[in-house]
Amino acid sequence: MKKFFCYFLVVCILAGSGASVMARTDLAREQIPIANNTALALNRLGIMLGTENGFELERSVTRAEALTLIGRTTQPIFYLPCLPYEDNGPIFEDIKDHWAYDTIETFYRAGYINGISQTHFAPDRTITGREFAKILLSVLGYTDVTIENAYDIGLKSELLLNNFTATIIYNDWQLTRGDAARLCFAALCAKTSGGEMLYKTLISRGLYEKDAFDGILYSACGEGSIEMSFDDKMNELMPGDKNYMFSPLSIKMALALAANGAQGETKQQIIDACGIQSLDEFNLAAQKMIEKYSKTDALRLDIANSVWINQSRSQMEFSNTYKEKIAQFYGAKADVVTDDDAQQKINGWVKEKTNGKIPSIINNSDFWAYLVNAVYFKASWKDDFMIGATKKSEFTDRNGQVSEIDFMNDTKWLDYYESDDKSVRIAKLDYKNFVEAFDENGEWAGVKRYDDIDVSMYFVLSENKNAAVARSVRDAKLERTYVKLSVPKFKIEFSTSLNDMLKSLGIKRAFNESEFEPMFKAGNMWITDTVHKTYISVDEHGTEAAAVTGMGMAGSALPPKPIEFILDRPFSFIIRDNISDEILFMGEYAFVD
Repeated sequence: MKKFFCYFLVVCILAGSGASVMARTDLAREQIPIANNTALALNRLGIMLGTENGFELERSVTRAEALTLIGRTTQPIFYLPCLPYEDNGPIFEDIKDHWAYDTIETFYRAGYINGISQTHFAPDRTITGREFAKILLSVLGYTDVTIENAYDIGLKSELLLNNFTATIIYNDWQLTRGDAARLCFAALCAKTSGGEMLYKTLISRGLYEKDAFDGILYSACGEGSIEMSFDDKMNELMPGDKNYMFSPLSIKMALALAANGAQGETKQQIIDACGIQSLDEFNLAAQKMIEKYSKTDALRLDIANSVWINQSRSQMEFSNTYKEKIAQFYGAKADVVTDDDAQQKINGWVKEKTNGKIPSIINNSDFWAYLVNAVYFKASWKDDFMIGATKKSEFTDRNGQVSEIDFMNDTKWLDYYESDDKSVRIAKLDYKNFVEAFDENGEWAGVKRYDDIDVSMYFVLSENKNAAVARSVRDAKLERTYVKLSVPKFKIEFSTSLNDMLKSLGIKRAFNESEFEPMFKAGNMWITDTVHKTYISVDEHGTEAAAVTGMGMAGSALPPKPIEFILDRPFSFIIRDNISDEILFMGEYAFVD
């Protein structure tokens, strides 16, 4: 009998909760988030151009708009030669002078769509999910596609790998522009009837250069064809209609716990999605990282792991080999619970390991096993923001709403980057990697530095939300620059289920026909739910001020005019270990709560 297990990810200054999607038909319309990030990616490719009111992602799609989006997405195979005809005016009476006249005619003559009668097309009538999928799949070369079988063919073509898109088509809901954006984006990685992914066809026929897709497609397209880090893959899947933060480090470690108990394709899909070249090497790196941060007083990065069996639901046990491995490399605790004490024990462990920032993570005992990772982070700025310099100023959110909030201000030399066209700007703020020492009499005894600790927060301003924020930070050639800095004080609490995100990154077998036999003495389970919760607060406190007194007999140049770096509009942020290159936390502040 097959069994299952759950794992979740807990992060602090991280936190949250989320509900899993157990089946595509379980999703309600209000559970489908706005696809702002997806629309921005399509905008970069010239597929979704938006309107004077923005992308209008919640508005219904018309038949004319649907054909236009499909045509822009599938252009190399869409423009098939049509049968010759005499141009005696429009075929349909109601498309004369319509903005999509040429597109409607071309789709009709190619046999991809019909009118609602011999004389009328109804270009401004709304369209449903299955109608849209039928046209899109037909353009991809699939034959005999109907409204009834569009869902099944969509699954086979890998157009519906995401629960959001699958739900929309399965229920045949009226399509919104956000739904259409998701389907067009998914089509780029879907297979044409010839078996080749659409985006590769676009490249091979000279419609796009390969680098046009950099930072847009992720590993759902397979074969590592689009180089993109795990951090940016996850960031690309985060919501565009709210502030968020997540921990790539925590998610990778939780997945590594699972991978160490897996085999075969299940194990390979997990390590491929995480961008791990060797699980053994990652285990060693995790071990060293946990050990390193346990020995420093300069900042706190506490990483904890645990695995749990619910004896009320299963008589299975973790194998000795698995318990020894996760204890050695991850310091992981293996324990048991029952229905009666599961919430008390697991929530108590989470509360302790996150320093009280996350008091609970589960509200029932409906599981057989859990894998849990917790990260707690606390650090002081290397250079303090003066509290007296904090002033109210305006922040304009993604929707154009203006609010007055507290901004921390300083003018100083720091590491800074801006692209040639100034579309991407990055400022780096370092965390303290030293502590002041005092002798037994309380006298100052100097400074103890930790040269193996180098952690910074990066603030990123971009003209468009950059799906490859982590890559931008890693690639940026920062230079010491005199900057007038203005940063909002902000706090984010975020919660999400990771099921769909992980599946879209290629982790599929772990959720169904899994191969987790090495994790247990006997039997097998699979993942049913993943929860990621985060919390972050950024303010002036917890930093130290430094003063330097110098005396010289020479000329002194005035500081240059500072470059203004004012985060008064949506920005991304990253907390990065600059030595290991691990992204600890990553997020975006775009709305005032």
